[in-house]
Amino acid sequence: MQLTFTKAANPGEFNLSATLDGNALTLPTTTVQFNPDGSLASPLNFSIAGADLNAVFGGGAQPYDDTKSLTVELARAGDLLSGITQFAASSTLTVSKQDGFPPGYLQNVSIDSTGKIIGLFTNGQSGILGQLAIAQFSNPGGLSRDGNGLFNVSPNSGLPIIGTAVEIFQSTSVIGGALEESNVDLTEQFADMISTQRAFEASARTITTSDQLLQEVTNLKR
Repeated sequence: MQLTFTKAANPGEFNLSATLDGNALTLPTTTVQFNPDGSLASPLNFSIAGADLNAVFGGGAQPYDDTKSLTVELARAGDLLSGITQFAASSTLTVSKQDGFPPGYLQNVSIDSTGKIIGLFTNGQSGILGQLAIAQFSNPGGLSRDGNGLFNVSPNSGLPIIGTAVEIFQSTSVIGGALEESNVDLTEQFADMISTQRAFEASARTITTSDQLLQEVTNLKR
């Protein structure tokens, strides 16, 4: 935003105008007055509504929050000489302090244990972009398979209970930046497979032995 002070006909008075990215900006005041000693008389500050900032860009996207405003402080009430002054010297005006931040672009995304999606911006600021929701069922085994690792609600599963990790479901947490591994214990599965195979072999031998005994009994009868 560029402010322009133009000397008016009245002593100690300047006309004020502003542009934002080259477009004219509506200000709540257009006159700046100074006291005879060179200190600022009025206004000490002025605020520009977010709606007026958005109006500069037309009816497209609104980069500014309409509920907030931009306040420009020309001088502090308790220290008028700390702001802009009118002395017998060359005119110069610089920004000495700001409590805002320069524009920033999304640089990185992380997820905390509650599922909040946190965005880190190039201006050093961070903010919550959203939060993951979790659904729990009274009978997860009752969900119907939909293929490709997807499941649908069924009468056996019950309705989903929607909540968030840690905050609502205290025993559940989200781990960001981690790749989920298979939930199958290979050691246990191999042990079960070997046990099943040995049991099958034992059963097969039992059947074979029984068959041989029956065959011998049949031969003795003959």
